[in-house]
Amino acid sequence: VKMANSRLVVLTLADGPNLGELVNAGGALSVSLARLAARHLIAAVSYLHCRGVIHRDLKPDNCILMKTDVSVIQNQTKEDWMTNDALWDDKAVFTNEWKCVLVDFGFAKALTPKEVGLERNMSRQASVGSFVQREIEGKGKALTDAEANPEDEKPRPMSKQLKGHHAMSAIGTRQFAAPEVQRAREKSEKDTALSACVADYGLVSDAYSVGATIKMILTGVPAGENEMAFISANDSAFGSILDAICGCGKKSDGKRRKRYKFLDETPKPARELVGKLLKAKEEERLTVPLAREEPWIKGGMDKNDPVVELPAGDYPAENDNPIVCLKCAAQ
Repeated sequence: VKMANSRLVVLTLADGPNLGELVNAGGALSVSLARLAARHLIAAVSYLHCRGVIHRDLKPDNCILMKTDVSVIQNQTKEDWMTNDALWDDKAVFTNEWKCVLVDFGFAKALTPKEVGLERNMSRQASVGSFVQREIEGKGKALTDAEANPEDEKPRPMSKQLKGHHAMSAIGTRQFAAPEVQRAREKSEKDTALSACVADYGLVSDAYSVGATIKMILTGVPAGENEMAFISANDSAFGSILDAICGCGKKSDGKRRKRYKFLDETPKPARELVGKLLKAKEEERLTVPLAREEPWIKGGMDKNDPVVELPAGDYPAENDNPIVCLKCAAQ
């Protein structure tokens, strides 16, 4: 909203709990809810990458659960949400009346056309897939003009500077940060990052954080914790018996008892997705736009599992769609 001497930005109120709060309250989320949250998170990050934006702080605390119909005032407190047993009940089914919203862009960076490799005749054709592929290979692979313009088959080498790996501030939440982000070094004179410590990384680092987030909401185990050690220390056979007797992880006194799962206890397509996103080596890691095509995200695993249409923005965000950088990115 433009005014005489200022501009106002109007945002939708996301008044629900974040996924981190839900996990802290009851442990592993309902598989249906975790799947819905994963779909919406992947759709959101795909859109960011198609606009040349890297988030750099993806985690459950930055994913807010809310009702889709924002015109209806829910008048629910976070305490009200925490008493909704369905959030942790694997028998519950979550539909399009719910959505997961990505927030907190304080660490986000809008990459420039040059950083993304959009030059001259490439600007309309370079896709998220081709950019991320160049970004993770790191071996001087040439991007041909034929890829940018099918009528021109002469290859043109892509310099290391434009491959997508850049010295950027080593920021974010360590437990969810990709290995390459954690390999911080002291800033050199050539580096333009603002912080004293920098790391060489690019868009594909967000994919690791997405994987760590999905794993945490599926298992209830905090990122960075050893699964076996954490569950052994925080769960017990007696607690499992109480689960069976009282239901939905509640103790006999009515208080919720946190439920944890090993990743191997989660649906196979879900843990396969997590495994692909959490690859330590960038060249082996699944990119976020490609994660859209994974069975657990796309659907269609069987006749009872419909193919879903992921939330979309004003620009298409699939793997072969072109990157359109934001106008606010520094030139």
